[in-house]
Amino acid sequence: MGTGLYQNQTKRDRIGYQKRTAAQYITTRIRQSDKYDACFVGNLDNIEPQSTGNACFFAETINGAEYYTCMYCHDGYLYELFTAAADSLDADSGERVLEVSNVSFIDNGEMITVLITHTDGTVQKSAVYLRSAGDNMS
Repeated sequence: MGTGLYQNQTKRDRIGYQKRTAAQYITTRIRQSDKYDACFVGNLDNIEPQSTGNACFFAETINGAEYYTCMYCHDGYLYELFTAAADSLDADSGERVLEVSNVSFIDNGEMITVLITHTDGTVQKSAVYLRSAGDNMS
């Protein structure tokens, strides 16, 4: 009986840790890239800013060339991919970050809302206010 209780507690702790880590990781990445016109929502197969999408992009210019870091869900994992803007995005090319069932993003112009579906089927919602929204001085 004691072993069963311990196993259940351990499982519950692990799931709770995964949920907290996923939300914190995604919101932190968005906050780190919060610069004017640098963070936007889109789809992995179409790198154009949209109001909803399956990916969040962070744009930056390095030595005159444009690059993207992209967060997206693929095969049950949150992935992150850094690539040149001129390259096509391949979902398998990114690095696995965390196990999740799905991630979707909503951009209303002032905040990005992240919906994370965890492996146990629960959906977690996080909202990140964009300090740089409408501010080309950031």
